[in-house]
Amino acid sequence: PMSNSFHIIISSPTYTYTFRRWCMGIGMAVGLVLTCSNAIFAQLEFKKYWIQFSDKNGTPYSLSSPENFLSEKALARRSQYGIALQNNDLPVNPSYIATVRDMGATVLYPSKWFNGVVVQVNDSATLLAIQELPFVQQTKAVAKKAGRIGSGNHPAINMPASFKTSGLSDETDDDSLYYGTAKHQIEMMNGHLLHQNGLKGAGMTVAILDAGFSKVDVNPVFAQHFANGQILGTRDFVDFDGYVYDHSSHGANVFAIMGGNQPDFYVGAAPEADYWLIRTEEGSTETSIEEYNWVAGAEFADSVGVDVINSSLGYSIFDYSYMNYNYEDMDGQVAIVTRGADIAASKGILVVTSAGNQGNKAWQHITAPADADSVLTVGAVDSLAAYATFSSRGPSSDGRIKPNVVGQGHRTAYVNTAGALEKGSGTSYSSPLMAGLATCLWQYDRTLNNMDIIHNIQQSADRYLNPNDSVGYGLPNFGLAMQYLSTNLVEQFGKNAFVYPNPSSNNLTLYYYADQSEIISYGLFSLSGQLLFEHNAQVIANLPYQLDVKGWTDLPEGIYLLQLRSHSQNKTLKAVKVR
Repeated sequence: PMSNSFHIIISSPTYTYTFRRWCMGIGMAVGLVLTCSNAIFAQLEFKKYWIQFSDKNGTPYSLSSPENFLSEKALARRSQYGIALQNNDLPVNPSYIATVRDMGATVLYPSKWFNGVVVQVNDSATLLAIQELPFVQQTKAVAKKAGRIGSGNHPAINMPASFKTSGLSDETDDDSLYYGTAKHQIEMMNGHLLHQNGLKGAGMTVAILDAGFSKVDVNPVFAQHFANGQILGTRDFVDFDGYVYDHSSHGANVFAIMGGNQPDFYVGAAPEADYWLIRTEEGSTETSIEEYNWVAGAEFADSVGVDVINSSLGYSIFDYSYMNYNYEDMDGQVAIVTRGADIAASKGILVVTSAGNQGNKAWQHITAPADADSVLTVGAVDSLAAYATFSSRGPSSDGRIKPNVVGQGHRTAYVNTAGALEKGSGTSYSSPLMAGLATCLWQYDRTLNNMDIIHNIQQSADRYLNPNDSVGYGLPNFGLAMQYLSTNLVEQFGKNAFVYPNPSSNNLTLYYYADQSEIISYGLFSLSGQLLFEHNAQVIANLPYQLDVKGWTDLPEGIYLLQLRSHSQNKTLKAVKVR
């Protein structure tokens, strides 16, 4: 007899483990291979795997040269909020990825935050060879279906000829028809006060992670987004063909609630923000690969410098029971998507997510990533602010208040893929409503970080002093939240009048603290002395005010003078207009 080396593969639905053994005799080896064959073939019913790497040793990337893997906007966010670069910012070692690919796997995408890759493999030999690599820590089956990878052939994305933006109304927000059917769901949280102060999301960048954005490219409610270049791009982490406009309508409805902009027909919560549309959800199945897709989408969003992520997605029960979570897992520490959401928040992104629609089902509880401790989790109420019974309940399994807040998620108005008005229900719809208004609020004061914005929104809510497991801190009041931010600015700059932001491109606001009740006046002048704007305002003693400077957006670049006249202050402030 002679010694023979062979492998035994012990297969479970979740992991593939490989052990080396030595034995005597070819017959014994053959017998063991035959015994294991059913397990091998059963394991390969799954086609997609998470490959966990053990380290990032030997990577050509360095934290001292972050411009090689993060955009200027992403680095500016970190700099503005004092966020240090970390090892999880470094991309996965490209030599590790190349080795896995050379062994016959199709690499779908890497995850730098979790240091690994998602791959598609079609035979046990490839999977076994990958498992044996010295830098591979584990493999995990994440999806059974082998998807179509880059199979779509689609036209270039251009604004359709049918979009006639000149035909859209230019009516102001004072017109009661301006919002269309979105009026009540925005005004019940005083979101219109943000818009009336010129805060509609301009200069802010939002990523929507969803299942698809059917017909967004031909829907008139998004005409101005294409015309103004507000759709910065798309990504597809399901089929990888880059075209997201032929899939689920779910993301399109979410986008309409958040960004729709067809005045006097329908206007959403943040109509002037810039958007990335990112597909992470496979609508026809529910497997754990969608969590990894979500993480890949969030990593991409971080890399291009987004400010806000909306995720109207949730995970608890899957098509395969071994993937399922239980309530105890909703502690902010277990689910991959939850951990990814918290990492995104740690990079300075405001992550807003739906609580889930399990309130009247057996599960009842919030779903991942709603359990993340650094995200704004949104439940649902009806148009009268009464709890919608389908909305998932908290708390998180470790006892934290969830959902954080609520918005209208029962019969929420949106524009459907046919361009028609429609109403639907779900925390999928309360989440973008909240995310859009939060985006506008943050536009008001960019010196505050994402967690400050969450705190201000919660503090403005109607149950802030008496939260519960159904609605959390309750229904926010964005007018009050804006007032809190105004107070913060006064505390930061003192009680003297000042303009902010300065320099400014889209909006200029005069901040004034009234030491007595009176009528004040302020006017904007060019350097040559031409009066461009003048306004009187009634103020009440011992309150801070934010006063909009009309017409600022339309002015050319340059230096302007704002003159203020009041009982206590007669002063001239310099304001700089930039593009």
